[in-house]
Amino acid sequence: MSVEREELAALLRTCGIARDLGQARRHHARILSSSSHRSDRFLLNLAVQMYGRCGDLQSAKEVFNSIAQPNAFSWNIMISACAQNGRAEDAMLAFQKNPHKNQVSWNALITAFAENSNLHAAREIFERIPELRSVLSWNIMISAYARCGQFFQAKDLFDRMEIRDTVSWNIMIQAYSNFGDLSGAEQLFRSMPDRDTGSWNSILTAYAISGHLEKAKQTFDRTPERDLITWNTMIAAFLRYNDMDNAITMFQRMPRLDLVTWNAMVQAFTRNGHLESAKRIFNTMLERDIVSWNLILQLYSQTLKISKTRQWFDSMPEHNTASLTIMLTAYAADGHLRQARNVFDCMPDRRLVTWNAMMAAYVNSKDQASLLDLFLEMPQRDIASWNVALQGFAQARHLEHAFGIFHEMPEWDIVSWTALLGAYALAAMVEEARAVFDQMPEHDTISWSAMVGAYASSGMIAHAKRLHDLMLDRSLASWNAMLAAYAQTGALLESRRFFDSMPELDEISWNSMLAAFVYAGNGGCALEFLQELAVNAVSANGKTFATVLCVCDHIGLLKRGRREFSRMLFDYAIHPNIEHFGSMADILGRSGMLSDAKELVYTMPYQPDIVSWGSLFGTCKIL
Repeated sequence: MSVEREELAALLRTCGIARDLGQARRHHARILSSSSHRSDRFLLNLAVQMYGRCGDLQSAKEVFNSIAQPNAFSWNIMISACAQNGRAEDAMLAFQKNPHKNQVSWNALITAFAENSNLHAAREIFERIPELRSVLSWNIMISAYARCGQFFQAKDLFDRMEIRDTVSWNIMIQAYSNFGDLSGAEQLFRSMPDRDTGSWNSILTAYAISGHLEKAKQTFDRTPERDLITWNTMIAAFLRYNDMDNAITMFQRMPRLDLVTWNAMVQAFTRNGHLESAKRIFNTMLERDIVSWNLILQLYSQTLKISKTRQWFDSMPEHNTASLTIMLTAYAADGHLRQARNVFDCMPDRRLVTWNAMMAAYVNSKDQASLLDLFLEMPQRDIASWNVALQGFAQARHLEHAFGIFHEMPEWDIVSWTALLGAYALAAMVEEARAVFDQMPEHDTISWSAMVGAYASSGMIAHAKRLHDLMLDRSLASWNAMLAAYAQTGALLESRRFFDSMPELDEISWNSMLAAFVYAGNGGCALEFLQELAVNAVSANGKTFATVLCVCDHIGLLKRGRREFSRMLFDYAIHPNIEHFGSMADILGRSGMLSDAKELVYTMPYQPDIVSWGSLFGTCKIL
């Protein structure tokens, strides 16, 4: 092999590992410009692999198609590229055309479907392997089951294995850990015939996930040979439980740092909303990858205005599917649905998470028609896709669609059941909601809270209270649901007592208590309660202002209403929605300012709905 050929091969491998698409294209162009290299199958195979790892499947396909006589490596690399980019069907097509099928081909195809959580198809392929299955085939399948939470299927395959390697044992330790069976993980670790650093990392992770920080530290200290994963796992354990001091100390003790470590620290600060600290770590990094940039982009999208998020996005040296999906979600969350759709339409490669994000945007904007069109257009779906569609129609009270989607789903999880329960609750079909609740194979605090809310919204306070008292682990959502129940009945004294007894409060709690005054017809006390919000440093949100405007409307406080409407936009940077505009139009109309009310309805950045017109026509009748 010539020196130049060796150099190019090393560069292609490095670009693939670094996922540096810009450099990848430059090195590929260099190959194409050389008459001695442009037809070199070895280099072209590496180029296919590089583009696959960089997320540019289209370029990978183009390079593959340019290979005059693809060999077994070419086909296997192409199948793997499809798998890495979430294109299981493309991987299947490549596999079917492959004249050189071998054990590597079968394993790559299993991986393609397993990585897309299509375990049924992955298992069918696994069972069809014509020759003796390799340990790697078993490990891929067990890992897929474990990753998707199907512990018993993973254990069944593990128990059936005639030959196991250390990786097999490590995967099962992680499976026990994810299943919440720490004693099983410990027993398996003690039973291992041989252990490697991965084994120690697996049991360390098990302790970290289960919250046994002291045992995690002891295991870390006992680990005979630590690698970067060991250190990163221990740092992640501290960060998981917000022990920033120990995490920083461990970070400073590390013999060497890699991008994973740096990104973990950036992520820790972003998760806690500490933008400046996250930026400081980011600026200290000697090298950054797309993950580093995306972490800051994610934090910008959650804490800053969309314009600042867009500025950071535009400053990034490159974008990948995750960057574009974050930007799509940011636009959608800020009410810019058209821009969100433009990002989606311009994406060269859409993954399931992107499709799901766009569907969620339609759910939040209550655009059920576009939601259904996109759902039907999806090339493939996972359970999250089905759940997003189900939740969209449930929230819109389209019971027929919601019920139909639920029964078409290939499998259900607790999110699916809870969404169906919520659909019945919103439609005030409490008996049907209770029937779903009773059929659920398991309950979490969200499903309990949803059922409490179903009783509460139907005025069945005694049932709601009884269910609330039965909950072993009451979440803030369940307390809020119960408070909302008292508030909606106008029971002001009970609402206040319950509010004062709550172990913690959030913006929803304060808004519910504020609403209790409104339901009780006590607008003056509602405005006084606003002072309590300010004293307790509770940040008002759109719901707060909707309630305040409602109070001003009922009491006839024109000046106060105008002031609050203005404060919402200029002091709190909250863009008024159609409900706020409708209330303000009603306030103006009731105060005799009909032309101002009419102008507000005609100039607001929303298509007037029946409520807006109702407010306007209602004031006409009053006047």
